[in-house]
Amino acid sequence: MPDDTLIKRLEDHLPDQFARDLLKGALGALTQENIATRAQHFSVSMRDLSDHMLKQLAPDDPEILNSYDSIGNAYLRAGQPERALDLMKKAVDGAAKTFGEKHVKTAHYIKNLGTAYGMQRNFVEAAALTERAVRIEAALYPPGSPDVVNGLNNLGNMQLTLGRLADAQKTLDEARARNRGADHDESLGQTFVLGNLARVHEARGDLAGAAELLDEARATATKVVGPDHARTVTLDLQAARVGFMRDPKTAAALEKVASAIVAAPEKLAQFRARSEPEARYALGLAEDAGGDRAKAGATWRLLRHRGRRGRACPRPPARAHGRRGIQGADSSRAGLAHRGN
Repeated sequence: MPDDTLIKRLEDHLPDQFARDLLKGALGALTQENIATRAQHFSVSMRDLSDHMLKQLAPDDPEILNSYDSIGNAYLRAGQPERALDLMKKAVDGAAKTFGEKHVKTAHYIKNLGTAYGMQRNFVEAAALTERAVRIEAALYPPGSPDVVNGLNNLGNMQLTLGRLADAQKTLDEARARNRGADHDESLGQTFVLGNLARVHEARGDLAGAAELLDEARATATKVVGPDHARTVTLDLQAARVGFMRDPKTAAALEKVASAIVAAPEKLAQFRARSEPEARYALGLAEDAGGDRAKAGATWRLLRHRGRRGRACPRPPARAHGRRGIQGADSSRAGLAHRGN
């Protein structure tokens, strides 16, 4: 179900009451329990709404671009990516034609389209679009603009996922420097940049550099949101795993952090989709290092089971012994979430 902000955004751009009634019907369809019925009814309602709006708005009307983008977002959240991408592409093309390439609206629609591709795990297209949007915004906004830094952070995470490690490090270094230059060095946003940058250093074999970045990120998170906040806890997990890769004798410390997360994953809030499977993966590493291979195997089998149900999960290593095996297995799945860690 779209959130209230998105619903209000949609309603504000609808041309008449009939269109708003169609939207209401579409949203009502999303509340049906039967998945097949819900999808069918929503598709029909959104199709009718789209057709009605296209008839009401002229092809060159700027408002139609907002409609394309908003309805595309709704289709995306309803699990209909093909229709969503089609509408969002129209928003991008229309904005470029109406406002020009270097315009905030054009950048906004490009960024949304990139996010949509990222949600479909098409990171090649997502990275290209995000980079395009970031460069537009960098030319329009002040150097320390959160929009620019967030875009760079997302782009760096996608480049990491694609294995473009040199590009990812350059992008994230730029994001870090922009935050620092704007006196945002001690901000929650900077912890995401540092966390992703640590993953890049890890993937490049620089575990000491990764650990140093994570120490800075954890200190900032603790200062900004406290030691028990979900963001701080996810960084503790990442740091414990890197620490274990540097020294397997720290397995007990890794097990303590990971098991606490596995025992109460709901405390992770918005970070749960990524960090719960990562915690289970890390727990298996610690269990295996402690000599309990049967327990570790059971932990990793659960990860495989959840992966078959469509959730992004880390891949258990073929061998959990030695730094090279652990690093190779983990750094290959650095992009479990769009925003990153």
